[in-house]
Amino acid sequence: MAPDGRWTWKAQGLQEGENPLSLSQSMPDHEDSAAVPLNVTVDTIAPAAPDITDTWSAAGTTKPEFEGTAEPGATVAIGDDDGDILATVIADGSGAWASGPLAGLDPTMTGLTATQTDLAGNESLPASIGPFAFVPAFERPTEGEPFAVGTTEIPLELRGWADARVRVVVSRNGSDVTAGTLTLGEDGVTNARYWSSGGSLATGDYTVTAWYVDAAGDPLEDDAVNTVVVAFTIG
Repeated sequence: MAPDGRWTWKAQGLQEGENPLSLSQSMPDHEDSAAVPLNVTVDTIAPAAPDITDTWSAAGTTKPEFEGTAEPGATVAIGDDDGDILATVIADGSGAWASGPLAGLDPTMTGLTATQTDLAGNESLPASIGPFAFVPAFERPTEGEPFAVGTTEIPLELRGWADARVRVVVSRNGSDVTAGTLTLGEDGVTNARYWSSGGSLATGDYTVTAWYVDAAGDPLEDDAVNTVVVAFTIG
């Protein structure tokens, strides 16, 4: 014991879990003090991966939210495909946690991971969720919508995540005729037009294909899964 009364003790032989101990002090020519109970918990075992569920839908116009269960008081870290942490949340007393919309989540993301770190600092293995296949939704043209001969423009109205970028390709009779990238507004809506500078649009069977792209214009890895296609006719 130090002259100022402070003392230290290096515990040895403690077992995993709760270890009930007691403390007392003794001095020469004095009776021993009453014992004070001391419970020491040893936790060196990593927790299981947290449970994670989501509210996503492929053509959803708002960002999905995520929730799940972990150990009470654990810190849950949610990461993207590259391992970057998008958010951390604390599980409540029942172990429930919820992320709300993730600021760093973009519509080209294919999946997420979640780990939990318990109160003792032990980190779990990751849980995975996905794959995602977010796509924008067409409001116009509608599937199979007919347009008359002499039509000069076709509305391209899409709805999706706010401020997201969408690549759009218009094809006629199986051949691409034009393509461009649109940015959805703060309300997740864009109103564009496909038109011809030469007057009426050519008759035929058309398709419009759209998919989300990132800031560099890169799409999701599997275009066949992550695109939306609508067909219409002119004539």
